[in-house]
Amino acid sequence: MTMTEQMPITKLPQVVELAGYQDDRHNFTDFSEDLAYKEVNREPIEVTFAKLPNNFVWIDLAAGTGLVARELIRLCNLHKKNGRVIAVDLSEFAIELARKGIADNQFCKVDYLVGSATEATEVLKGLEDGLKVEEGLVDVVSIHDAIHEIPGDDNKRKVFDEAYKLLKPGGRLSVNSAFTTEAMKNGAILGWGKWVAHSRRDLGLGRPSVEGQMDYLSPEQYESMVSDAGFEVIELGTDDEQLERIRKVRLPQSALVAIANYPRFAEGSIPDGFSSGKTLDEIITALQNRAPESLTRYWFNLIGIKRNSSEVLEPRRI
Repeated sequence: MTMTEQMPITKLPQVVELAGYQDDRHNFTDFSEDLAYKEVNREPIEVTFAKLPNNFVWIDLAAGTGLVARELIRLCNLHKKNGRVIAVDLSEFAIELARKGIADNQFCKVDYLVGSATEATEVLKGLEDGLKVEEGLVDVVSIHDAIHEIPGDDNKRKVFDEAYKLLKPGGRLSVNSAFTTEAMKNGAILGWGKWVAHSRRDLGLGRPSVEGQMDYLSPEQYESMVSDAGFEVIELGTDDEQLERIRKVRLPQSALVAIANYPRFAEGSIPDGFSSGKTLDEIITALQNRAPESLTRYWFNLIGIKRNSSEVLEPRRI
């Protein structure tokens, strides 16, 4: 099955990278509605929400179409807790979609800003007077399912540095990703590899080159970056932090068809597609037509805490 067979061909001019690119037909929306995807993201949100004070401020970087904001509105309404969420994303399309699909309630207000996670403090200056957020007064900064899309280690470090500046002492950084060296362990890589190989064959492409493929960092590398930014990386899976560090998720075919429709995923799966003269629609169609019944993926969760500068930090616990 495919969602693009009868659609006109889309050829993006001079496409080199699709970071932030989405449109009405090619976007993250359908995948964000997948139940497994929602659940694996709901868990870190609920764990962190439980520790928030009333009248909290939560900044969601690379917010996409607003899953974090929607979950926080639900939780605020359920627990009668007041809060403010600021959703920041590089994609104007995603922010506009989130704005249309998310309504404030009496407990939770959501603001939307277009901008890069690497320049979060500058982007937040775009808030209207009276709504501005001062550095060092934020309760939570999250970047869910997106840190792997930030190009280059230096830029990833900038994101963590920006989060540190924004957070108050005791504030929390919440990160997760399905694109680490743990993502396809225990043989899961075989299924994903077959999917891509079959799709490449349908496109008339040979073996992929290493050039252009996404770099997968290890969980330890991300933890080291967060620690270098000044956070204490806390141990997960304890009575106090009931969140798995590595979470196994089974994605059904519908989810795989949906994620293939996200331009950044399509490009990352077949990075030489554009240079080989293939269009975005052709790449997406090949991936969707070959989507297997289900695949396993492993999500990595990380929580860092900004300690008081006067505190003597305990040894890192990871």
